[in-house]
Amino acid sequence: MGGVSRSHCVAIAVIVCLVTIQGGQAQIFNYTTAVSGWTGNFFDKYPSAQTNSSTPIVRQNMDTPAKLGAILYNSIAQNQSYGVAEVMRWLMRPSFDPSAPTPSANITEFNRISGALGAAVAYAMTYAYQNMSNIHDGVVGLPQANGAVLRSAVDPLVSVAPNATDVFFVAASALMGVVFNGCDANWRCHVGDCNTPEDIVRKRVGVCCTSVSPMLSAISRQLHLFGYDYLIDTALPAYIQAENPTDLEFLSKCNKVDFGDTSQLALSACNTNASTNYMGSTVLLDVNSNTPGAPPVASAQDCCLACLGNAQCNVWVYCGSENTYGCSGCNGKALNYKAGAGSGAQTFGPYGSGCYDTEGLGSLFPMGTCTLKSAAFRTSPQAYPSSGNGDFLAFTSGYLPPHSAS
Repeated sequence: MGGVSRSHCVAIAVIVCLVTIQGGQAQIFNYTTAVSGWTGNFFDKYPSAQTNSSTPIVRQNMDTPAKLGAILYNSIAQNQSYGVAEVMRWLMRPSFDPSAPTPSANITEFNRISGALGAAVAYAMTYAYQNMSNIHDGVVGLPQANGAVLRSAVDPLVSVAPNATDVFFVAASALMGVVFNGCDANWRCHVGDCNTPEDIVRKRVGVCCTSVSPMLSAISRQLHLFGYDYLIDTALPAYIQAENPTDLEFLSKCNKVDFGDTSQLALSACNTNASTNYMGSTVLLDVNSNTPGAPPVASAQDCCLACLGNAQCNVWVYCGSENTYGCSGCNGKALNYKAGAGSGAQTFGPYGSGCYDTEGLGSLFPMGTCTLKSAAFRTSPQAYPSSGNGDFLAFTSGYLPPHSAS
């Protein structure tokens, strides 16, 4: 973990690093030490008393990833990295049986919890990145220093200043704890089929990616909406993966998120058209800000799928890139506006980072906005006319044949 002693140790999370504090030695949180605990008796049998106290805090905030991300970030910044990792691991773990397969029979609940935690981790990574870099570009505001803290019995007393990679490795250790004590019971190497680390990774990927992909996808999708996709690549460069291929290369291979290719969408029922804003009556102004937990829309393809899932929708509009006349509200990168006055389908919802139109342009849409509409048309809906100044470059629209919610 980054902090007062970063200059005295190797600044990567997979190397054990010792620092001297008040005459004694304390071990900074790092990936290798964190995951070694998951196979010990302390973590295998039951959650700690601290985790039992922290679990209700996390559950109460799971629908609001911006707030939960602040709790994760503040906890890590107060040297409670193990507390964060442990509570995430126990929330995702399907039972107290170390040999139980992961995910559990309740796959929907497992995915919901993993996705909500992943979105919150992305917020915490963003808080850490902005704080360490002293960059405040409107993506999210820094959380308050006070508030709930997730505690652990095993953290050393060292001062820390986490960066985005530190936060990611807290989540990574929790994910691998789920794999160690769950999915790893469902595969094994036989004679001759695991001769190299690559063989082991390939075998583990084939069985256990379903245990980690929901959280990894949620982290990636949320960072994508913030324009910070590269933060995971920064945490998992090739040389780091090579130092621990069975875990970290495994996570990297499972973290393959397809955010949709609009050229491919043209071949589907989405009837996609770039630089277009189709008219219609608003069914839902924005999907993400009206959806608790992890945002479901991070691409035009996601927006089309959201329309398919709504029986009233036959026109969808996605705002997916920064543009002066398009996705530029809140400095172009924030997920949602603050919920507007009143309530109902035609307002931004209460979920997401929240921001205001700092540029004073009034009607701009934050990046990632997916609006569902309903329109009557014979062949295709009518599009708003462009003024020729690039006002709809950021928008991608499509329409659907008659359908029921799927």
